[in-house]
Amino acid sequence: MKTLLIIASLLFTASLYAQKPITGAFGYKFGSSLPKEKIVHDFGNHCFSVQPEKKFRNFNMYCVNLTPITGKIYAVMLGYRTKDKDGKDEYQAALAVLENIYGKPQKKSENPFRPECMFTVGKQSITVNYSRPNFDSEMVIILYIDQDLYNKAQAEKKQLEIKKTDASML
Repeated sequence: MKTLLIIASLLFTASLYAQKPITGAFGYKFGSSLPKEKIVHDFGNHCFSVQPEKKFRNFNMYCVNLTPITGKIYAVMLGYRTKDKDGKDEYQAALAVLENIYGKPQKKSENPFRPECMFTVGKQSITVNYSRPNFDSEMVIILYIDQDLYNKAQAEKKQLEIKKTDASML
């Protein structure tokens, strides 16, 4: 009987985590349009540096990716780059916050030089990555993606390429 109660409580706890959807990040919702006044810089290829609605700790880079035809947000990325050797602290803080919301990550890399964790709820995911791109700096990247919208973006990119390509070129 005790075992049954423990299993039931674990299933209930797991269902609480599963009920929290990943809908976007920092004030940007998947599937919504990007207000032009929020754009700080256009990187091209439907990727924009933006002013976040809500900032996270010391993170200083915020970007969104849009589907090329319909202009819907399918990915939100934030980054933190430093030469102060506190990137690992920011990585750990981000993981702690995400674990509190979504539970333990579903995937975790074992590479000590480039740790990475992934949280997944349905077809949305969050990947947290720590790296040292060179010897004097550290970087933490958090990437939120809606897989269905990502697939739509890829299909739209293909449509645009087909329109640009003349059949006589083949």
